[in-house]
Amino acid sequence: MARWRGQHPTKLPATVEYADAVKWESARLALEQIPVEVLQRRLLGADFSLAGVHYPSAWPGDAFPIFPMWLAQRQANPDGIEWGGMIIERASCQAIGTMGAKGQPIAGQVEIGYGLNPESKGKGYATEIALVFTDWLLAQPNVREVWAETHPQNRASQRVLEKCGFVFQEQRPDPTGGFLNRYRLTPEDRSILPSLTEPDRGKP
Repeated sequence: MARWRGQHPTKLPATVEYADAVKWESARLALEQIPVEVLQRRLLGADFSLAGVHYPSAWPGDAFPIFPMWLAQRQANPDGIEWGGMIIERASCQAIGTMGAKGQPIAGQVEIGYGLNPESKGKGYATEIALVFTDWLLAQPNVREVWAETHPQNRASQRVLEKCGFVFQEQRPDPTGGFLNRYRLTPEDRSILPSLTEPDRGKP
């Protein structure tokens, strides 16, 4: 996964020009804002279903420790529009992961984080929805570059980024130990990426 480091997906005032862009869809997946009720139920533990979507106990994986902060921020700004949220497998109506921007764009740069439930890895899901989401990000007037970082040992996450057109830039120390690889995506990088019309099943 591209690491979540405690940030909440970017929130925008509800009056911005693209405020209705709160859902992104690919052939097999949907990415949409996490309702407050879902955050509250998830923090109670166990799996549950709400509004036609099933949330297994494995969801949201590594993002779970920052759910209390996300809930507090959502409650403080209930009308905010998020860039990202929960990944839903459309065929099963099940939450299988999270993906989103980690903060507001700064000087044209925005960073993303993502992760999948263990049983949903290896099916090409992360690449499939990341292509849709990063295409949208690069189309925003205040975004020129999309960044992501992952552990050097996490080859699966690196492959997701590479297949989306991200290019390795540098390695930096991880405050929790070890190092992190930093990747950047620009419109020019995406323009030379071969078209992916079919999900790369069997891959991240």
